[in-house]
Formats: sequence, C-alpha cells, structure tokens
Amino acid sequence: MERQDLPNLRALGFSDDELKELGLWDSATGDASQVAEAYIRRSKKKDTLTALRAHLRDICRRAREEGKSIRHVWFEQRSASKAHVRREEFDSACEAVLRGLSKTLYVWRTDREPFPTSR
Repeated sequence: MERQDLPNLRALGFSDDELKELGLWDSATGDASQVAEAYIRRSKKKDTLTALRAHLRDICRRAREEGKSIRHVWFEQRSASKAHVRREEFDSACEAVLRGLSKTLYVWRTDREPFPTSR
C-alpha cells in the first residue's frame, strides 16, 4: 500500500531510494507506541529544500534510535508568526496523536532559532 504522504515526500525532493533508506517507503505498521508522526515546516524562503530534507533525516534517525517508524510526514510551507495563521498540517499531526494513531510527534526544532538568544 502506498503511503498517504508520498506526494509530500516527493515534493521535498526525495528519491525512492532515499525514502527506502530513511524507512519512509512502506507504510508504517505496529501499534500506536511503535509509530510516530513527523512535522516539518518551511516558514521562510531562506529555508531551502535541502535544509528541510536534512531536518527530516534527523527526525528519521531519532525515530530509529527510539525504535519507532514514521507513520506520516506532515509538511507545510507557511509562516506561523502571525496569530491568525492556522497551521493545518500541524493541527492534523496533533489530531493523529490525539486520536491514538500514534503516541509520538517529532518536530525538528520548536523554536527554529539556530542558537538560543539572550535578551
């Protein structure tokens, strides 16, 4: 069975071989404790597809280390810096966890800052 998120993964520029290597080719199986959601977001034009692919590789590496398979990769291209902007893919990723499809949501970095800032 083809993954639902395959169009997003291809839009990010992953080849079929890369997807197989990352464990993102086949649909993830197992109970909710064995699978996870992954969320990545391109909010600024300077966020290149190369960087986003690296973020997803990091997430896949962490999931493997923790014995989990990625059930679905949620991806969107929008800034969330304004209060009125809805992040529909993020909401969908959270909903998948709340519905019990998985118990884990991986996000590459929540603050998206390269280094902590001091003020």
